[in-house]
Amino acid sequence: MEETKLFQGEFNQIGKLWKRGIAYLIDGFVVMLPTLVIMGVYFLVISKGNFENIFKSLQIRNTKQFIPLQLILWALYLLYFVYFVGKTGQTPGKKEMGLRVVNSEGNIIGYKKALFRYLCFIPYGIGVIGNLIFVISAIMGGVDKQKRTLHDRICKTFVVGSEREKSIEKVIQGGKPRIAGPS
Repeated sequence: MEETKLFQGEFNQIGKLWKRGIAYLIDGFVVMLPTLVIMGVYFLVISKGNFENIFKSLQIRNTKQFIPLQLILWALYLLYFVYFVGKTGQTPGKKEMGLRVVNSEGNIIGYKKALFRYLCFIPYGIGVIGNLIFVISAIMGGVDKQKRTLHDRICKTFVVGSEREKSIEKVIQGGKPRIAGPS
């Protein structure tokens, strides 16, 4: 196997799986506000501005009305994840957790591969089978030395971490992080 330059600069270790999970939670909070705004506007439009009609539109028999909303939200998430991972290798959540998505050479993956990587997440959301695929992917990430999940393997990507991870770990474990500067 040829040697790769997977680790570059401050990103000098494999990103931990639990940090990836926290990064996704952070990203969820980041996209929550635009999601709520889009949903609010959508419901006002379909109810023609009448609040009583909003609750009537939420009834199960009207599920066809939600297809455009679902497509709009998928587009929002696609733009969010593809833009940030394609441009910098980091969503705001990954940046906060000191993680970056890279290729086998340690470079940012670009928009095309970021789109492909995002599309590999879609099966995780498809019912019971999607949940099973997600669990298998998480187990793969947990037992793999490089912590690569199913979508990382399919897309030939890696999630690497920085020294900053060690400071975050100390805080979580109750210690104080080492701060640069005079002591």
